[in-house]
Amino acid sequence: MVNKLNKDTIFERKQCKLTKNDGWSKENPPTTKEGKITFTDLGGYINITDRFQDPTSRKERLILENEYGNTVIRDADILTPMKLPSLMGYGFTINTRYIHELCYALQLMRESLPMATLYSGSGVINTKDGLVINTNYIEYHPSIPQNTQILCDGKYDLEPKGSYAQWLLMYDAEVKGHLMLEMAVTMGVSALVTSYLNKIDLIEFGGTIYSLTGHSSSGKTTAAMLAVSVGGAPTKGTSTLFRSWNTTRNGLEGFINENYGILVAFDELSTATFPDTI
Repeated sequence: MVNKLNKDTIFERKQCKLTKNDGWSKENPPTTKEGKITFTDLGGYINITDRFQDPTSRKERLILENEYGNTVIRDADILTPMKLPSLMGYGFTINTRYIHELCYALQLMRESLPMATLYSGSGVINTKDGLVINTNYIEYHPSIPQNTQILCDGKYDLEPKGSYAQWLLMYDAEVKGHLMLEMAVTMGVSALVTSYLNKIDLIEFGGTIYSLTGHSSSGKTTAAMLAVSVGGAPTKGTSTLFRSWNTTRNGLEGFINENYGILVAFDELSTATFPDTI
């Protein structure tokens, strides 16, 4: 049970306690009638944020967070005296003198968490509980109970760099009233809508491919960047939505794999390295 008198307490059970500032400790009762309660420092801040079953291996896995907010994903057997010290290489503080007690405390925390299921992909995803939309957060279908635990792992960086209000101001000032730019925004919005309609069996195709053609400096790249800005940052990078055709076929297929409704754009077709794309 969480100690409601201490807002810093994250987990507390059977004399084991995790706090944000002090990490893991264990309360020791007095050994004599006149003795005092003492505390043993078991280790630093190690928080098990999620517990899930890998859909491929069927193994139980854990997401562990350290005091800096960094996370690692490990099989559940990381909570054994032989394997737990390996976390020190990732910024976790562990008191090896009390390694068995720390493992026991973490096992108690693990047992208190519901078992979730991890799904891979971005966009509209079918789960055993119903449809979810995975962008920079997970949106549940109204039919899914609110206490359902679903985790999604997507390859794209969809964390907003600004706000919807700022984006809407840009749209009103720069896009609204310009038919071609409005069409570009429609491309980005329709990607998610099309995927959703496909998932509920209202249409047969799961997505649309657009080709923007025109003379040099006619605005093709700008339109493509505007279209993908609906879903994420319109900049080139390893996990962003705007890429170049200058990649291998396997690289291209890997990038769009497990995409269920997030518009991505490939620029500069002339740089493609495989001949049958021209």
